[in-house]
Amino acid sequence: MPRRKKEENMSFEERIQQVDQRIADCKETLVSLKSQRKSLETARDSEAMQSIYELIKASNMSPTEFLTELQRKTSLQEIEE
Repeated sequence: MPRRKKEENMSFEERIQQVDQRIADCKETLVSLKSQRKSLETARDSEAMQSIYELIKASNMSPTEFLTELQRKTSLQEIEE
């Protein structure tokens, strides 16, 4: 594998190409990291939804009853404030 030229021995065009390559590499990394972030957010949200579902099941209420009760309590708190 040939050695890389020292920067002072490189032409401006070679340096520009080198910088462009680094930019391209960073863009690829950014796309990958954004994808990982989205995947983690989806997993987090799925886990939260599962916890909510388990809470509703444990309350012996239907989802509609649970939501109605939650809205009622929220309304009462807003009135008290």
